[in-house]
Amino acid sequence: MKAQKIITPAEYQAGIATKLPATLKIQPTALTCAAAGTVVAGSGYFCDYVTKVIKNNAAFGKTPADRTEQLYRGGLTITTTLDPREQALADAEVKRGVPVDDPSGVASAISVVEPGTGKIVAMAQNRTYNPRQSTVARETSVNYNTDFSYGGSSGFAPGSTFKPFTLTEWLKNGHSLRETVNGQERTWNLKQFTTCDGRGPNKAWKLRNAEGNGRQMSVLDATKNSVNNAYADMASQLNICSIMQTASSMGVHTAGRQGVPPRPFASNPANVIGTDEIAPLTMAAAFATFASGGTFCEPIAITKIVDANGKELPVPPANCRTALEPRIASAVNYALTNVWKGTARTVGAPKFPAAGKTGTTSENENTWFVGYTPIRAAAVWVGFPDRTHPMQNMRIAGHSYYRGHQVYGASIAAPTWKRFMTQAVVGLSTPGFGKIGTKELNGELVYVPNVVGQSERSAKLRLTDAGFNVIVETDRIGSGYPSGAVAAQSPSGKAPQGSLIRLQISNGQPPASADGGNQGGPGNGGDPGHGNGGKGKGRHP
Repeated sequence: MKAQKIITPAEYQAGIATKLPATLKIQPTALTCAAAGTVVAGSGYFCDYVTKVIKNNAAFGKTPADRTEQLYRGGLTITTTLDPREQALADAEVKRGVPVDDPSGVASAISVVEPGTGKIVAMAQNRTYNPRQSTVARETSVNYNTDFSYGGSSGFAPGSTFKPFTLTEWLKNGHSLRETVNGQERTWNLKQFTTCDGRGPNKAWKLRNAEGNGRQMSVLDATKNSVNNAYADMASQLNICSIMQTASSMGVHTAGRQGVPPRPFASNPANVIGTDEIAPLTMAAAFATFASGGTFCEPIAITKIVDANGKELPVPPANCRTALEPRIASAVNYALTNVWKGTARTVGAPKFPAAGKTGTTSENENTWFVGYTPIRAAAVWVGFPDRTHPMQNMRIAGHSYYRGHQVYGASIAAPTWKRFMTQAVVGLSTPGFGKIGTKELNGELVYVPNVVGQSERSAKLRLTDAGFNVIVETDRIGSGYPSGAVAAQSPSGKAPQGSLIRLQISNGQPPASADGGNQGGPGNGGDPGHGNGGKGKGRHP
């Protein structure tokens, strides 16, 4: 500086006379995503995701080395989709649900997506981001929200949060929400199901319920109470291959792992209740399809990139496209708004239009709540990130889960979702969902065969051949018909296709009084509402 005459000789003499420590102001480096959290709470993982987007996309260079060079030496100005306010809320609430230093070691993550655009507005987890290997507890660079190739883990089994995709295929095939299905706990034979490879093998599959262990129930109640066997009954009437294709059209894929790329969910009956592994971000984007009225958008984190020369670079698009007819999305939305009366009833409905689904795997290893409003979709996952371990007989975040009170989707995940969403929508317009169609709710009205006077066997055969479900009341009634003949049926005339028809059998004795009429009439059979039956042996959905 002296030789270039930038400083005077006097300044030079003063400078070399100054002791070195007096000039040092040591500060942490701000060159990695670890610094992002000091700007926006918990945003280190989102920042890391953005770097992986650039490293994985050929738009930023032909080879991974070229893309890394562009990222770290290209002087890029990157504009992202992150909303600082919502990110701070997500970070606070996921850590309120399970604190970072909670002795249980249980992890939790939340991904938030804007329906109709695919923009990721928040991404958080109850860990401290550290890009380097660390021996400090709860410090990691693994992003539980994303696929393996984007810095994530290998994903987590979604459990019953996968059921809405079967519901979607059910509606696409012309079935309705008030159609009845059999939710009784039983052992299935896999050959009862059709997969991409044809009929399944001749192998037993014992499936347990958690709630709603009634026999016949409406699909609406089966969804509200997340009855496993009812959903297996629905799947047995569909093609499981088509269910998985519908899910795939909404972005559903496995998270992948080292050496194994992501793939569509496998076409097997067990996946109806969610056994493959998926990332929370993928689930949030898929449920955003329902929220938007049927439009699926690939999740995006970047809206603009400008290089050091001021040139704007191409960014990965959301590729928004129609995945569902609006009438199908509206019907799913109607069904999933009932979660607050079903498996999430202990959480309570928020004060704005919202729908969602709880999910818990068989031994409480992974618990979820994936919910949405028309303007935000969010997936919350809770579990152990690096091992399959039941959340049973332990304390988590100060709450005891002992003696049958294990962790379910409504225990931690759903309350976290509600706390976040209640604050996130403040100041935003929260419109309602589209109105459900009569056909999707009630189905096609068709004539019900009149079987009064026929034998029980003949009556059941005739009704099932016509596409109806049948239940025979236990108590026999007095009538003018012979003992064992059908004395009354309900409904009669017209009813939604697939409805439940209740039959009452004659005891062969005349009615007790001349004006007794059809004693003990069973009422409307279109929506029996057996979803609140006694609890079964399985796990909470």
